[in-house]
Amino acid sequence: MTRRYPTSETVDIVVIGTGAGGSPVLARLAQAGLSVVALEAGRWWSPATEYAQDEVAQAPLYWLDERLSSGSDPTAFGKNNSGCGVGGSTLHYGAFVPRPDPRDLSLRTEFGLGQDWPISYNELIPYFNEVEQFLGVSGSSSYPWDPDRRYPLPPVALNAPAQLMERGCDALGIRTAPAPLATLSQTYAHPAMRSDPHVYSAASVTRDATTAQRRVWT
Repeated sequence: MTRRYPTSETVDIVVIGTGAGGSPVLARLAQAGLSVVALEAGRWWSPATEYAQDEVAQAPLYWLDERLSSGSDPTAFGKNNSGCGVGGSTLHYGAFVPRPDPRDLSLRTEFGLGQDWPISYNELIPYFNEVEQFLGVSGSSSYPWDPDRRYPLPPVALNAPAQLMERGCDALGIRTAPAPLATLSQTYAHPAMRSDPHVYSAASVTRDATTAQRRVWT
């Protein structure tokens, strides 16, 4: 349950940001019975009335202030690659949710660069499954590069450009599979919500006026 705390009240945890990183932390801490406050630079946007089906019209959802990476040689980010509001970066994302390649966790061993992770890919699989079930990820029922993987929903129908690419790859003997998306391909009953399928449009890669595209605040 969402509530507001007066500034005079002491809470257990304060989490800065409500994007893909902060919101799951908020949810888990609240489920554990802790009092949690979220700090967010933007406001709450209404999907029904304030999301737009046009890239220009949705500009208010963007983080338009200067954004720099850290380090001794910081890089300036583009001004529209993150959202500004409850949901953070998930206000402006394509809902593409691939799992990492197992080699990503062992860069030192595989490529002699960086450091290996202290945990293995197999140890993370139960957590991948949990998140995919929670979001209602739509994906291939038989993923070519991981036959044991099963997504909770069938893949979203391919749009015209994807169909064209699929035909070209088939002609060249290149394997393809629909990308796993945090977008509902059919009605999905979740303990915390019920959502209807996504209706794709040319602009819906970054936002959806239904609850089908899985932003972390839905």
